[in-house]
Amino acid sequence: MSELLEEAGVQPRGARPWREAARGRGDDTLPVLITLALERLNRHVPGARTQKAVTAAQSLRDEVGEILGSDGVILHWPHPRVAPRHGGTVGRAWVLTSAAAFNLLGLPVTEVPLGLNPRGLPLGVQVAAADGNDRLTIAAALALEKRFGGWVPPPVNEAGSRPRRSARLLLDPGDSPGDRCRTRRWAAAPPSTGRRRTGAP
Repeated sequence: MSELLEEAGVQPRGARPWREAARGRGDDTLPVLITLALERLNRHVPGARTQKAVTAAQSLRDEVGEILGSDGVILHWPHPRVAPRHGGTVGRAWVLTSAAAFNLLGLPVTEVPLGLNPRGLPLGVQVAAADGNDRLTIAAALALEKRFGGWVPPPVNEAGSRPRRSARLLLDPGDSPGDRCRTRRWAAAPPSTGRRRTGAP
């Protein structure tokens, strides 16, 4: 990510981006700044330690692959609790391990929507398989969606419209890699003015 931002000429520097992100302002979000900081720290990790971690990951990948075989799948929760508020996982990396584990192992995973809980929050499950068995995760996902109803529209309020946020992320085809990586905050603006940046969280 650091290389992409550097190439785009938008690499955040100094303490100011951190102060602005903490206040819900600026061009960069805290997750992006934390990721960049971890990338810098990773450059100082001894090569032997990095290789040890890579070897352990490969060993675990092989073990999981042997257990699953050519026709097995794993059903695993995508998150330890229902959908958190935006930014609710910042600084809490441990709550992402359910999804990150399969990413680190490089295994195919399909996320399956399973409707809403009594509070109207989305529920779902991950379907994972051995390397190269994407077709199994997709087939299982289709079967689960058929059985449980799949994606369900979020509830509407009394006025008949869904709740709106004051700001939302817009990614246009013309956005640069820097724009995409920085996850900039943009607010919806009238067609005559295009889009504008906002300090809303």
